[in-house]
Amino acid sequence: ALRAACARVDFWLLELVLFCAFGVGLFVINSISSIAASAGASGAQSTAAAALIPISNGAGRLCAAWFADARPHIRRGYWLTAALALSAVSLGLAARTYGHVETDGTGTTQLEPAAPAVARLGPVFALAVLAPFAYGGAWGSAQAILAESYPLPAFGVLLGVLAATAGLAGLAASDSGAALYQAAAAVGPSASCAGARCFRPAFWMMSAIAAAGFFVSVLHAPYTRRPADALLEPAVGTAADGSEQYTTTIYEHDEEQDSVDGSDAAAGAAAAGAHIGRSSGAHAPRAANANGDRAAAAGSMLL
Repeated sequence: ALRAACARVDFWLLELVLFCAFGVGLFVINSISSIAASAGASGAQSTAAAALIPISNGAGRLCAAWFADARPHIRRGYWLTAALALSAVSLGLAARTYGHVETDGTGTTQLEPAAPAVARLGPVFALAVLAPFAYGGAWGSAQAILAESYPLPAFGVLLGVLAATAGLAGLAASDSGAALYQAAAAVGPSASCAGARCFRPAFWMMSAIAAAGFFVSVLHAPYTRRPADALLEPAVGTAADGSEQYTTTIYEHDEEQDSVDGSDAAAGAAAAGAHIGRSSGAHAPRAANANGDRAAAAGSMLL
């Protein structure tokens, strides 16, 4: 199943799209506490930003499924495209508006200017909501695309590949963001960092990665199915030219085998029924005579 999937262009396009989507989302999820602290958030405010992530992530998965069901004639790949667009925009806005806190080079934290908390932390909380929402939507759409675009027996293997892609993407993105953060922190006297220089370069980089994934997803979307098509045929495949194929070799083989098995089962049941009928007819007089003999013997004993 994996070998057959690797031979398809749309599989590699999907992997590239998901690598971008998962990497960007996991970078924000793994770094949100440090992002909030660099913007001057207190411990409670950092905890509140982190608490928004699972809520937003779950809402993104639910909304991706709901939107796909509400608009069944739109290909699922375009919802993945929308998730990447949201990631790119949210990180771009964060890079543009984040960083009202700066340091004067001696480790003293200053405000630039004396901005209120909503101005300093607004971009952080917006990022904590929008980026995980897009990440959850990408996860939900990707699993539906796998289930509809490939034979059902291959789903488990391909889902494992999907999980491995998420792990590699998260590792690469988190390490890249950490390297940029450490480079910014090295400028100051302490290992911690405060201000726009901490995460703004990482935000721009992740926004560019999400934008690249967006353009690749535009190429991948025509290969995916519409949810309305799933009501027509259970088996679906997509040819290399993008045309839809509503049966696959695996499903044809299974249906043929099921037909043969059903015929054999019906023939076996008919033969068994005929044998039981003959056996019952042949043994019924014997059983009646035996019962009569036993009844006569019991009557003679009573007399």
